[in-house]
Amino acid sequence: MYAVIELQGTQILVKKDDKITVNRMEEQKTSKFKCDKILFGKKGSSYFVGEPYVKDAYVDCEITGDSRLKKVIAFKYRDRKSSQSKKGHRQDVTNLVVKDIHFKETKETKETKTETKTAKVPKKEVEEVKTPKAAAKKPAAKKTETKK
Repeated sequence: MYAVIELQGTQILVKKDDKITVNRMEEQKTSKFKCDKILFGKKGSSYFVGEPYVKDAYVDCEITGDSRLKKVIAFKYRDRKSSQSKKGHRQDVTNLVVKDIHFKETKETKETKTETKTAKVPKKEVEEVKTPKAAAKKPAAKKTETKK
């Protein structure tokens, strides 16, 4: 089971028990977070496609804390101009753990749960459709060698 969610303008593929990092989220009063912007999902043999989001579906996440990423340095050097600049940046991020993914129960998902492996559905016989054969090609004329 997996889902593609949208968090803060980015799309992220998540599975249960995944650890993800996203841009710093606003101060949360609780450590639980519920994301209901699910774009696509798969549960068993069922696929859920959103228009733009899947209805009645959500992902339960737990906020494990805030941190900062490794420093990225931007260095610019201009040749023969005695000019250079150096800037550093550390991105603030929030760490999340995906606890569970929930989709709305549909008829198809209920049927697959009740269906057992021993029950076999008879297969319908497929009739063969005859296609017309391509027109027979005439053999190419044989080339004869002449003596010089």
